[in-house]
Amino acid sequence: MPYSVVSNHPDCEGFAVIKDENNELIGCHKTQAQAEDQLTAVNIAEFGKRELPENYRPASSEDVPEGRNCANCYFYQAGYCSLWEANVQADYYCNRWAAQNEARAESFTPTAAMRTEAQRGLDWRREFGRGGTEIGIARGRDIAGGKDLPLDTVNRMVSFFARHEVDKQAEGFSPGEDGYPSNGRIAWALWGGDAGKSWAENIANQDRDYDKDKNKKPRYNTAVQILQNLKKQI
Repeated sequence: MPYSVVSNHPDCEGFAVIKDENNELIGCHKTQAQAEDQLTAVNIAEFGKRELPENYRPASSEDVPEGRNCANCYFYQAGYCSLWEANVQADYYCNRWAAQNEARAESFTPTAAMRTEAQRGLDWRREFGRGGTEIGIARGRDIAGGKDLPLDTVNRMVSFFARHEVDKQAEGFSPGEDGYPSNGRIAWALWGGDAGKSWAENIANQDRDYDKDKNKKPRYNTAVQILQNLKKQI
């Protein structure tokens, strides 16, 4: 996405919504939740709202269990829902809400190329003070440090790279272009770069099985199928 939430913009003491290509300040907020809500609104205004389930509603609705909302859902990340592949509001809710601690047991080790690229992203972020969200910075630290990543994180990586592929078309993404490295290029590096994209997609497309009562049964085929199967349950 061409817009991001950052906490270190020189003209904002709180959480800023910026335009990635030039670091333009779109809005300044006291809380990250408020910034993410504006980020959602900006993306909807520019790219249109993608289809959400009919039961997507304010978390304050009487039939919503107390304490549940998009912001603390397993599928939520910086104003984006990886289940519905759409921007959502932090204070909303749908019936497919899942606790954030419902992480899968599988974990995978980043490659050396991913670690090098993530460290490059961290170095750029430190040098230029821009590019990537707080989540991206945390992901970069995990990858650069060689931390094993659970399957849910791998799926988030697949989603990230799919959404940000368009950033490659912006000026400053490639060496020799004005503004290199662009905010989008820095963010891309934080998530492991091209090496991370290939790695995550390869894992997501592998057939995986699990043992249950000593009988192996197919669990899922791809990350996309996981989301499709969940959507069918609505």
